[in-house]
Amino acid sequence: MNCVTCCEIALPATAEENLDCDLFLISGSVDATIIVWRASTGEPLYTLKGHTRGVLDLAIDPMSSLLSQSQSGCPEIIYLLSAASTPEIRSWRITYSSAVETTSTLAAPADEDEQTPTSITGQLDEQGLSATDSAPLTFHATSVNKILFSPSSSNAAPHEYGLFTASSDNTAQCLTRPIATSSEQNAPPKPQPWTSTDTFTHPDWVRAIAHDPETGLLVTGCRDEDVRVWDTSSGECVKTLTGHFESVEGVCLVTLRKEGGKNAVGRKQESEKWIISVSLDGTLRRWRLIGEDAQGDGEQEEEDGFTNSSNGKAGDGKGKVVSTEEEDKELDDLMAELEDDD
Repeated sequence: MNCVTCCEIALPATAEENLDCDLFLISGSVDATIIVWRASTGEPLYTLKGHTRGVLDLAIDPMSSLLSQSQSGCPEIIYLLSAASTPEIRSWRITYSSAVETTSTLAAPADEDEQTPTSITGQLDEQGLSATDSAPLTFHATSVNKILFSPSSSNAAPHEYGLFTASSDNTAQCLTRPIATSSEQNAPPKPQPWTSTDTFTHPDWVRAIAHDPETGLLVTGCRDEDVRVWDTSSGECVKTLTGHFESVEGVCLVTLRKEGGKNAVGRKQESEKWIISVSLDGTLRRWRLIGEDAQGDGEQEEEDGFTNSSNGKAGDGKGKVVSTEEEDKELDDLMAELEDDD
């Protein structure tokens, strides 16, 4: 069995409009394939082939909800982007009757009707599904580790989402796409090709990425052990957070109650946004997204370090994490595989 590296859940609609069991579970693997599953039954629907190396990340295009809505308001077609240990980002068009690789502008392949879909009873086509006439997105020089759709503002429409990418070429990028409107009444917007509008250069591989639409701040995790906060309007790095002592493999943004905030009836509870980072050093760390050092005065805002070690003792995250011999071997194998990919 090959390692599953990423997964997404998508909600299409069917003729029965049974929303309780119409979930797609989509998984990517180191064997370079993507499998689409019916989540309610665990049946495999399609195997998507096109990548030549391991799949690293998946993202559902928010334009799916605009381009194909059923009467219930749910998308009938899911548009999926996938990234791998190669520079290409591939696009897929998925329904319950077909699944094909398509162009980055979300156009259906001209020969889609001639494609033979795999059975929805779970019997996989031995050849999988792929298309040779599509053009993948290529904005990086090597592996694309993460892809993220995020709105341009807190109240942005689906066609106003940008695509953020993190790569082993030491950069993160922000991609945008113009939207062509039609004079026809109720015609859906037509996405145009993606273009790179911003590049954020790092000293090492970019392994993780998160974006806050409200502030316009971009957060990245790097193999050099640091977390960085970028102002997407200027392209400047406004804060570097140090504390991890191995590669930062994941970052996310959460909203937490401010210390001393009230939660009484009739009073609004004060809150603030935090960065949560996870590293190969075995720790999770929490940092303020916006603080006194948000303009780059160099002071770090680390508040907590949580150590997960095999001896069961919690630490402050600043010492060496104790691990078993078996865990060390698994980590060495994983890092060797990543080195081979790049």
